[in-house]
Amino acid sequence: MARADFSGTEHGLDRLAKGIQTFSKSLRMLLARNNLTHEELVRLSQWCNPWGMTWISTSQVSYLRTATTKKAGPQTIDALGQVNLRLAQAAGSASPEVLALEDFGPIPESFNLPLEPYYLRHQGSKDPLDAGGLFLVWIGRLTPDDLGEGHISDMEARRLSANLSRIVQGWARDKRLTLAEALRVALVGYGVEDERRQQRLKAVVVGFETFTGAELVAEIPALAAMLNAIDGNDQIEPATVRERLYRLPRD
Repeated sequence: MARADFSGTEHGLDRLAKGIQTFSKSLRMLLARNNLTHEELVRLSQWCNPWGMTWISTSQVSYLRTATTKKAGPQTIDALGQVNLRLAQAAGSASPEVLALEDFGPIPESFNLPLEPYYLRHQGSKDPLDAGGLFLVWIGRLTPDDLGEGHISDMEARRLSANLSRIVQGWARDKRLTLAEALRVALVGYGVEDERRQQRLKAVVVGFETFTGAELVAEIPALAAMLNAIDGNDQIEPATVRERLYRLPRD
């Protein structure tokens, strides 16, 4: 019998490397969609894990977020698992893991989380991932559901549209540009000649309108170019636009 081919990405070191990248993206989305800074995530972990106040640090968050570390200790993954369950609890999840949590009361309002916090969940059951689930992500054996690709709900699009308006208007203030001047620069970066789409974008940036989910999905490539133009770099790609729109200027 011929030996199976184990050289693909589903096995061995390739799978582990893929898992680190997936974990990195998962953490980026957890931060971005809850509008948390690294410092706030650490403080939230301390609230969720009073028995492990030093189990995660801002430097660890940075290393994991950028996939520049090849190791994630059990305390770190356990701490992040508790954070994810508490976010799920705040979002209304009634999974067995959430129901088993000790009563800490609501997450303090000082974290300024969205009304329905984002949390990492299993693709099949949709239940929130605990430490065990996050470990499976780390070793490349599980990919969380909804990491920001393919679909945007109308509710989420309204929030992202408002954030887009804040980003562009905040950039205009920093550069001491009038909104009209800022819009001219943004439209050059946007690079779309369709006048209807240009007028729609202007209305969103001014704050008069919001994109629908379907519109925002279609606009992502052009928005990547526009955000790169006003940010002055080429680091934003279509795959990271959604994350950028959750990261407000205070970061």
